[in-house]
Amino acid sequence: MSNAGTWLKLAGTSLIWALIFFWGKVALESWSAPSVGAWRFVIAAICIVPAMLTSEGLELRLLLRNFVPLVVMALIGITFFNGFLFHGIANTSPVNAALIMAICPAVVAVLSSFWQKTQLTKFQFLGLSLSLSGVCMIILNDQASGFGNLSLRIGDATMLLACICWAIYSCIPIKYIHGMSAFQVAAVTISMGALFNLIVAGLFVQDLFVIPSTESFVALLGLSIFGVVVAFVWWQQGLRVIGPEKASIFMNLVPPLTMLIGVSMGQSIDSLQLIGCILVLIGVWTTVRMTGMNRR
Repeated sequence: MSNAGTWLKLAGTSLIWALIFFWGKVALESWSAPSVGAWRFVIAAICIVPAMLTSEGLELRLLLRNFVPLVVMALIGITFFNGFLFHGIANTSPVNAALIMAICPAVVAVLSSFWQKTQLTKFQFLGLSLSLSGVCMIILNDQASGFGNLSLRIGDATMLLACICWAIYSCIPIKYIHGMSAFQVAAVTISMGALFNLIVAGLFVQDLFVIPSTESFVALLGLSIFGVVVAFVWWQQGLRVIGPEKASIFMNLVPPLTMLIGVSMGQSIDSLQLIGCILVLIGVWTTVRMTGMNRR
């Protein structure tokens, strides 16, 4: 896969993640967070596993060889992440949720550097700094009186836990998964995650088999097909090509994209929010463009 194709897929993944915060709100009108998570990954597994087996297959020896890290990925990066994500979406605003998830690149960069014993380049530092500056500006503007009135609600706290879970999920394959393609890793972890989420929902909530509204069902399909199948495969492919510390910078696109989607739905945007979005975009461009130039 070319780097240009990788950048496009990672940018597309960011757009899908921005949409998740809105789709999630709609799906949660009919189900609790555990039920949304369970059905989301069950539908995704039904779609992705046959496609993976038909196109690539999967040798049993590779599955057994990587079984432990795959289970850990499914538990942390799908079951725990999914639970924290939808609990957060249910208890905070789409913009706040997106802003907190934008911390993920810093967490991924630190974990990746620690596990691979590598140092971040000056371009990665510059891009990350610019992006986080834009995120901070958006956070400041999102609160009427700045940081003084910034409340850490339960939803915000669980979104932060979701961020940490996703960072761990992103770093595990680079060091601990061997011989499996990105498509295979995504399919196996999604199917394992579907089973784990079904168990959690079956044990702790009563609305797993509630018939949803049409709007909630359509939102669930978006969460499953695009938010899991497409996004997880593209993300895993991006990790393989450019590594987690560079791929994760694209998560900084999620807050401005979330705001732009909100604008398209009738929400307003002011000059400080626009400047913050521009800083985020420049940070992503700096990391992608300058890193590519440095390699040449």
